[in-house]
Amino acid sequence: MTTDNTYHNLSAQLDQFADQETYSPRFFSVDGRLGRVRYFAYYLGASLLGYLLIALAVKATAASWTLGVVLLCVAILLMLAGTLIMVGRRLHDLDLSRWIALLILAPYFNVLFGLYLLLAPGTKGRNRFGAMPEKNGRGVIVVACIVPAMVILGILVFIAMPNKTEPEQGQPAAPAQIPEASE
Repeated sequence: MTTDNTYHNLSAQLDQFADQETYSPRFFSVDGRLGRVRYFAYYLGASLLGYLLIALAVKATAASWTLGVVLLCVAILLMLAGTLIMVGRRLHDLDLSRWIALLILAPYFNVLFGLYLLLAPGTKGRNRFGAMPEKNGRGVIVVACIVPAMVILGILVFIAMPNKTEPEQGQPAAPAQIPEASE
């Protein structure tokens, strides 16, 4: 007696997703992988924290010049370390070594390298650095969209601003003021 089981292929279909395990990346983690959008959002968050530290260090120079300089050096070193960690995690998503993150320190080349990190898709599934990051949540997507939206808004405001250097129609241009030389 043969019975036709309609569910016999179910386990075979599930095997194709076995390597699709994901993990939830954390902001302050040193290890793991970061996808493009999460990398951009985390980088913006880390930059904001770094700029706040720099602002506090500059404010501290009013009380003590030495304290301000020390705090400024600490803030810059923390920003550098944070940048290298974020870039290293993004490189892990691309299945590349973290040592390549040092290229971000090379002048001019770092712009191209940064664009590569933002535009290159990560490896699908598990790679030698771990599981694929989970899908981005709403918060990550909103944070990643804030800066491009602000840039576009800034450009539109700049275009819409009237140009006050040219005289209005119907009014003569003011003669140039030549300062007199004093002896």
